[in-house]
Amino acid sequence: MEPGSFRGHKAIEPPHDAKNYFFDKDMADHTIGWIRMQHAMAPNKPFLAYYAPGTAHAPHHAPKDWIAKFKGKFDQGWDKVREQTFARQKAAGVIPPDAKLTERPQAFPPGTAERRPEEGLRPYDEVYAAALAHCDYQMSRILDTIEAQGELDNTLVIYIQGDNGASAEGGMQGLLNEMTVFNAIPEDMKEVTRRMNELGGPMTFNHYPVGWAHAMDTPFQWTKQIASHFGGTRNGMVIFLAGTHQGQGRPPHAVLLGHRHHADPSRGRRRACAHEHPMACRRSPSRARSLVYTFDDAKAVATYDAVFRDVRQPRIYHEGWVAATTPGVAPWDTSAEVQGRLPAVLAYKWELYNVSKDFSEAVDLAAKEPAKLKELQDLFWTEAEEYNVLPSRTAGSTAST
Repeated sequence: MEPGSFRGHKAIEPPHDAKNYFFDKDMADHTIGWIRMQHAMAPNKPFLAYYAPGTAHAPHHAPKDWIAKFKGKFDQGWDKVREQTFARQKAAGVIPPDAKLTERPQAFPPGTAERRPEEGLRPYDEVYAAALAHCDYQMSRILDTIEAQGELDNTLVIYIQGDNGASAEGGMQGLLNEMTVFNAIPEDMKEVTRRMNELGGPMTFNHYPVGWAHAMDTPFQWTKQIASHFGGTRNGMVIFLAGTHQGQGRPPHAVLLGHRHHADPSRGRRRACAHEHPMACRRSPSRARSLVYTFDDAKAVATYDAVFRDVRQPRIYHEGWVAATTPGVAPWDTSAEVQGRLPAVLAYKWELYNVSKDFSEAVDLAAKEPAKLKELQDLFWTEAEEYNVLPSRTAGSTAST
């Protein structure tokens, strides 16, 4: 399948007769061509390039030779992979040295080297890793183009990779076709196992099982669809700008947003603006915060105030604390709402975390700090009412914006 794309408002027809077509590469080719044309036509003018590939959202597709590179890399099972990932995160300094690895929720099955060959789930993560590596390679091609023009040190690069946290709609066994889960159509495990060699190709719309989703959200709890915890909302982000602490070392792979400024680097920094917190939120633009103040201070203290979020699971951040509700049903349980098994919002259990000291939300303080929990709960309802996103319009409803 060769999907169409757009350059600005102009529709771009895909090469329908191309063999081994991959959308991420095609988009990168268009991006590189546009950057080169822009540089040739107006080398002294700033540019803005937004490269937004489909990876790491499902389906996870990659060339067969890229998939082969990862054969056997995940045979140890998702529990061990999670431990190994956590160790690498600490060694790389991308999480605090005192961060804790959260426990696996009971809703997620254990994944061990002994169980996985029987379940036939190994190829899902091999294919996902290949898709991600292949996409990163396209991003590196874009960066290399800017560097070849002598403009990399004159470019603000913001790289974000993820899917609002790794997604769990793949269920316990993974999916050959992600559309089946949205239509409550079960897949026969025998058929899934029989077609494992097709994963990553044009005949599948594949998605990994929940165990891999949880492993890829290390060190946090839960996954995408569960907006109450960081595992459902956080993606990795790298900002590169020469002349600031952000530019100390080029990110290994990279381009989501480029903005070239000339003569004065501070011009670009003054105009750079982003959300004030990695948690997704609905906020008034007037209350947004720029990230620019962090560019020259690696130890800058956050200046945002209250951030709330509700997609089935209410959550609020305020002054280093997070109050969040415990998920009522597993994220892959798509029939829960239809069957009326979702708990009423006012019946949700709440959890409390001091994220200024507990990076991964590993220690629930709700029982020890009831007054703080009540304070944040009240703030959540106040913020939700102010911005008209109350999650409860009728008893038992969890609809949200």
